[in-house]
Amino acid sequence: MFSVSLGCSRSFCCAISIYQRANLIMHPNDDTTNILRFLYLHNNVIVAQLVNFLPPIIIMLIIFLIDGHLYAINIGTLFALFTNGPAIGFFDHHIWHGLHHNFRVKVNN
Repeated sequence: MFSVSLGCSRSFCCAISIYQRANLIMHPNDDTTNILRFLYLHNNVIVAQLVNFLPPIIIMLIIFLIDGHLYAINIGTLFALFTNGPAIGFFDHHIWHGLHHNFRVKVNN
């Protein structure tokens, strides 16, 4: 079961890598990762993913401190939190080399 989950997760990260580089129509969560990655974190996708996940992590910790229980947190959630960034970075470098990040920053003077 874990190997199936691992394979699906890696396929998902490969798709995210392609989708974020194409940057045609972005989901707000993925766009936030790109904004953090390119504007604030010097193209570091691993840190960008972790920073992007900080709000839900903080909410989970607050609820845990109040209630003493964590709900809806399982191995897949933890796996995604800590491995999506490195996997997306890997696929950025190793899949479809001609597709570069299409992320533009508009500068208003």
